[in-house]
Amino acid sequence: MVGHDVYFQAGRNATILVGDDVSINTGCHIIASERISIGHNVAIGEYVSIRDQEHKHDPATGVRGQGFDHAPVDIESNCWIGRGVYIGPGTKIGKGTIVAANSVLRGEYPPSSLVAGTPAVVKKSLRSREFSAE
Repeated sequence: MVGHDVYFQAGRNATILVGDDVSINTGCHIIASERISIGHNVAIGEYVSIRDQEHKHDPATGVRGQGFDHAPVDIESNCWIGRGVYIGPGTKIGKGTIVAANSVLRGEYPPSSLVAGTPAVVKKSLRSREFSAE
């Protein structure tokens, strides 16, 4: 399912991979210079931004003309990404992870975790007999 006003952009040699049974809600931006991979059964809330590149910045000259840093983004299966989340280059979200609304992610997050904050950190493990990403 793709909601209204969802924007995909892929550079010349970039890949955006989306698994089965994925929902991408209203106003999301998915922008790839290299690779963005979204697993199966992932729910992405409204106004989420997923980008595998960010502007370089030199305080002496600003952001314009500085180029970009980029690294692939991987969102594994069975994740739930809350509303307004930013997922930056080099981020890997493990299987079965929940990301709280308005969080900012850069880096690696383990499977079956609750992730929240700006910057996002693991708040708790979701592994139990009742819930497992396995």
